[in-house]
Amino acid sequence: MTPEEKIEQLSATLRGVNHPAPVISHVKYRKTVELLASAIGQPPNAFYPSRVSAPSNVSVRLAQSKTALGNAFLIAVILDGELSPQLSSAAKRFFLSDGRPLILLQQKISNGVERWSIGAAFVAKGDRKSIDSLKLLADFFTTFHLTELEVSESLTLPSSALPAKVVSMLSAMDEAGISPTEFAQAVIERGEVDDLMAALTGTRVGLSAAEIAVLSKRREEVAELKRLALTPRTTETTLQAAISNKYWLFGGKYVRVLPRRRFTLLDEFDIPLLCADGSVHIVELKGPFIESLVTDQRKHFIVGNEVHRAVSQTINYLRTIDDQRAVVQTELREEINLDIDLRRIHATVVIGHPHHLNDRGITRSQIDQAFRAYNSHLSRVNVMTYADLLDSAERSLTFEVEAWLQASDRV
Repeated sequence: MTPEEKIEQLSATLRGVNHPAPVISHVKYRKTVELLASAIGQPPNAFYPSRVSAPSNVSVRLAQSKTALGNAFLIAVILDGELSPQLSSAAKRFFLSDGRPLILLQQKISNGVERWSIGAAFVAKGDRKSIDSLKLLADFFTTFHLTELEVSESLTLPSSALPAKVVSMLSAMDEAGISPTEFAQAVIERGEVDDLMAALTGTRVGLSAAEIAVLSKRREEVAELKRLALTPRTTETTLQAAISNKYWLFGGKYVRVLPRRRFTLLDEFDIPLLCADGSVHIVELKGPFIESLVTDQRKHFIVGNEVHRAVSQTINYLRTIDDQRAVVQTELREEINLDIDLRRIHATVVIGHPHHLNDRGITRSQIDQAFRAYNSHLSRVNVMTYADLLDSAERSLTFEVEAWLQASDRV
């Protein structure tokens, strides 16, 4: 089959599709997904397609639905006349913050003839599995360039939360080949930092420079953690060092990481968190690459042995603290002036990432269902994947930006 025939085959799967219709994307673009999946040897349920019509709805379409979060490959369907430098830059920024491979599927209508092609595809450096898959796609269609990017290059604010003028400015920077570092250095040298902060917010009161700095740093840290979690060779030791004192990853009810990791004679905790009410929450980290994360048991998925072992280990931690609670509390109070309440201690186990099970045809939604069923029978321990942890942290940062902007617009 010639390249032209392959493009025609792709176009045929999309002709006659009512793109604005409120139909589930997987149903609407089923034939297209099946064609792309067969080209790279992946199951159709590894793809999530959605129409993207403007820079402001890239993240809404590709990340804010439960279905979208459960897929390994994302497809942005872009109609004729809707592709712009701003939308392209927004798609790139979304990829850098999300980390999953992103394919831009573009429509062109000329003389009444509808033609579709893959305009571009983004993939994270080091994600060999996804790179190999998309190279097969590039070889099949020979019409697009596969771009490998460092996920940690993520821009500091989501495009959906930025004013149109700022999105336009960032797009212009991309096209001019200006790096964010060079731009920031130029602003500092000219003494125009305050003016830049006001311009970035696009509101009358603006965000403070401190808020911008904290948000920027945290989004960079989440992007780096996503990159590590998607890399099979990453160990739990590496992730523990990377997470370090980032207590905010686990939610707003935690105020800091406790300065001491060993409470009892035999056990040392990965991350002991202090809650706002004085209680303690233990986080036990395992590696992101867990082949036996879930397993098939009589037509149902259940958690694998590695998950059960990690939970059992954590339950033993809680039992030991229960047995020694009075002694430990007294010792911490007298030795390091730490007054905590161990009567209500509970724990979270973070283990595995759904991305590493894609080649087995297991989707994130199937993993989520197995974890939910398992968690429903636990009382003091909760189990989650790194995808759950980091997606939740990223969404909370996005909501903070939107809340700040909305509040400032009301002033």
